[in-house]
Amino acid sequence: MQDSGILRLDGVGGFTQTSGTIVIANDTWTRIDVAYDTAAGGIGKVWVENVLDIDITHTGLVNNVASVNVGGLSTNPNWYFFDDMLFWDSATQPPDGMCIVRQGTTGTSIDDAWPTKTGAATAAGCWSDTPPDAATFVSTGNVNTLIAQTMPVHPFSTSQSGHGAVPISPTDTINGVKIGFIGQDSWGESGNTNIRYYVNAGSPTDIDLQATGGTGNAMSIVDHYLERYITETDVANLDLYEIGLYHPAGDFGAHTTIIRDIWMHVDFLSPPESKTLSLNQIVNLSIAVSATIGAAEAVAERYYPLTLVEITTP
Repeated sequence: MQDSGILRLDGVGGFTQTSGTIVIANDTWTRIDVAYDTAAGGIGKVWVENVLDIDITHTGLVNNVASVNVGGLSTNPNWYFFDDMLFWDSATQPPDGMCIVRQGTTGTSIDDAWPTKTGAATAAGCWSDTPPDAATFVSTGNVNTLIAQTMPVHPFSTSQSGHGAVPISPTDTINGVKIGFIGQDSWGESGNTNIRYYVNAGSPTDIDLQATGGTGNAMSIVDHYLERYITETDVANLDLYEIGLYHPAGDFGAHTTIIRDIWMHVDFLSPPESKTLSLNQIVNLSIAVSATIGAAEAVAERYYPLTLVEITTP
């Protein structure tokens, strides 16, 4: 994003730095889609609100995308804001969607073996700060044993204070789910502290950060943020999660894991609103909409989409 509000696509492997022409409106959330084909002569495309803005090809050989950087070129603080990012391995554009997060809630943790809880009495109390708070955390202490710590997640079907008012309903579609946290390990990557989660108090699922992320994308000796995607398509399950981490024993001796905060993110799509109306209601609705459009025409041109999914008689 440039100061002009115009997007620019940069990249290695033969890409020519290219700017678009569409100006992003100030103080307005705007959908941006980017597509990149790794094959030689592959495309680089950018859409703004589903309108193609940049369309180029690159001359590089077949390669893998090691990282994707999204940001602004301005030196002004808080000039640009980015939210609800979805990476999609497909030849088509990803679906529409929105992203919400939940953190901990009251309840008994299935795993509660990390002894040091600083700033609150429970893991949920320590790990539920948005924005993050380095003063509240849970620590394993300097040990060489496998111990785990989890917390129940606030239901996605209801709002959580400080985490957005929008809930997920049974008719919504899940695009993707991930678990992310901020923390450190005194062994760094060798500590191999990993994500653990439960669904409906079933068996634990563990995600090996080293195996799924590779070198440079696992634990560090200083605080940093890590996340991993999980497979979940059932909306009903989102209210049944417990998330956390486990600290394994290792070959090098005792080590300490500290976790500051942890989040569960869900990107989802809500269907168009639909209602069952009687014939009498349809007549009244048509009159009301027509009257609204007529009154608005003197002010500005408006568009009122109306979709009737099902019609029944009284």
